[in-house]
Amino acid sequence: DGEHKYTNVLKFSFMCDDKASGSCDAYYMADVWNYFLGNCGHLRRKGITKIYVSGDHGPHFSCRRTLYTESTLYRKYNIVIHCFFLCSYHAFNRCDGAGRESKQLNQHKIRNRQATDTSTALAKALNESDYHNSLAIEIPKINRSLDVFPEHLREKQEAMDSVFRVQCEIKYEFMSEDGTVKREDGVVLCREHVCVPWTKSPNLFDVYDLRKNPPGRPLCRYCSKSTQRPVHHGDD
Repeated sequence: DGEHKYTNVLKFSFMCDDKASGSCDAYYMADVWNYFLGNCGHLRRKGITKIYVSGDHGPHFSCRRTLYTESTLYRKYNIVIHCFFLCSYHAFNRCDGAGRESKQLNQHKIRNRQATDTSTALAKALNESDYHNSLAIEIPKINRSLDVFPEHLREKQEAMDSVFRVQCEIKYEFMSEDGTVKREDGVVLCREHVCVPWTKSPNLFDVYDLRKNPPGRPLCRYCSKSTQRPVHHGDD
């Protein structure tokens, strides 16, 4: 407001206790993103069209499947995603503190012999607690349908996932030859060394295409990095 800028902190906790589907993995991340950008409506109400994502290199954050999901979010929700990952084991950020809140509440209940092991009760406890800027959302079951990811991404490729685990900046948009900003499902630009968005860095992004059959022929990594956009030889 005027000369003063305030940071509003709102913490979301997503909880699932379904033994058959529950796991902190790429399927969980897909459900979280679709809720947060879609059903929740919080960003739309605030007029937010771009978000910066920060966190550690957890395998659910920086695997091929999650990156593919994030590459589709602008098409689905008209919101730009730009990721900045801290080096592994260095991400002591707000998210770590937010995760402790529900644990502390349950520890208090344990001491009073009122502990719960259901996500419904834990979400209720957090939403009714004194953590007024925290919101708990229960996910009854994580969607593990075959259509969540393309078939080739359901196969394990640990070597490829390990490549993304060391990338500290990831984005999903690029400049086309005619100077317009473009995005394509499955196209990912990443680099190991972070640069703040309002400055220029000499470190170029590596370009990856996570689609099984990209337009034309497979992506040329060398030309794509040189031009900072996906180049598929055979398009001409």
